Amino acid sequence: DETVDEAVAAFYYPQQGIRSWGGAPRVNSAGKERLEYAAWWNANGMLWMQIESIEAVTHARYLAKPGVDCLSFGPADLTFSMEGHPNHALQTVDACVEYVAKALEGTTTAVCFRNGNPSTRQKYADMGVTVFLE
Repeated sequence: DETVDEAVAAFYYPQQGIRSWGGAPRVNSAGKERLEYAAWWNANGMLWMQIESIEAVTHARYLAKPGVDCLSFGPADLTFSMEGHPNHALQTVDACVEYVAKALEGTTTAVCFRNGNPSTRQKYADMGVTVFLE
């Protein structure tokens, strides 16, 4: 929850966040002045948070804060976490995906899954996934 707050603040430029203007040139910044670019970024940047633990799964609704566009799964790390909780009700990555998709219903935060190829797209779409990495 605190990690998400920090990420949202660092991702967006003032007045929406606290992102610094310093550093390398920005993507798509050619010809834009600072405030114009910051407004463009704040309107078009996509902030994704990675779900890699059973705790993140069960708290997904609280991670779907304003400014977070997508929650994406890290299935390998999530599997390690599930193995550390052998008595937890959610025992498969698919069960976790379905749980998160249901938890995010009614929010503006999308659910992403690395399904690997188009052949499994419909299976995950039926669970509520709307962003696919194939």
